[in-house]
Amino acid sequence: MESTHHGPYIETPSLFIEIGSTLEEWHDNQAGELIAKTIIEAINTINKINNKVKIAFGIGGPHYCPNFNEIQLGNRFAISHVIAEYALPLTEKQVSEAINKTIPKVNCILIDWKGLGNATQRNNTLELLKKFNLEIVRTSEGK
Repeated sequence: MESTHHGPYIETPSLFIEIGSTLEEWHDNQAGELIAKTIIEAINTINKINNKVKIAFGIGGPHYCPNFNEIQLGNRFAISHVIAEYALPLTEKQVSEAINKTIPKVNCILIDWKGLGNATQRNNTLELLKKFNLEIVRTSEGK
């Protein structure tokens, strides 16, 4: 999983899955088949567990989201967007877009506490998030 960085030009809910970035990888039929099976399995799994998970987006941490990846594997949260630490300070517009562009509706915000910068940035982030009246869970609590 990577932090959100495609858009806001895409208006349709989307998911990016990469085989790799070279012609050799793109022509690997075994990898293509594995990715296709992964997509089908993901759709089937989401349809089965949709009512049992919290729909969330994440804030903080690096681009490749190690803490959110670990949480995603636990099947307690379905994570839509991740706003990485390098995109901070957080704005109301960023949070609103993450909420409004998530289907189904967001009911939780996951935060990578150590990946929110210094103490002032963490406090500012929490104050801003309180305006949205959503449950806030630290990644350390979501695993």
